Amino acid sequence: MRGTLLNTLCVAVGALIGLGLRQFLPQALMDIALAGLGLVTLVLGLKMALASKNMLVVGGSIALGGLIGASLGISGGIANLAEWARFHVGGDGSFSQ
Repeated sequence: MRGTLLNTLCVAVGALIGLGLRQFLPQALMDIALAGLGLVTLVLGLKMALASKNMLVVGGSIALGGLIGASLGISGGIANLAEWARFHVGGDGSFSQ
């Protein structure tokens, strides 16, 4: 439980730092940073998937998670939350993209 709270706190602090610094950083640099974080996430996911002893479980979990997420409309809920945060926190149109 402590690890989850620490992770949440670190993400929140990092987001606030990013919101504060984005006015000083060029868009190209922010795009590169975002692409780099996406690549790290992809590599971490691949590493964890390849470390699995049963790839069928990994594939089934991804498929089942996608089906459940689509049936619950999670994507729409996340988009609504991002729009709410953009409206309340402020920012330009790229906040929720």
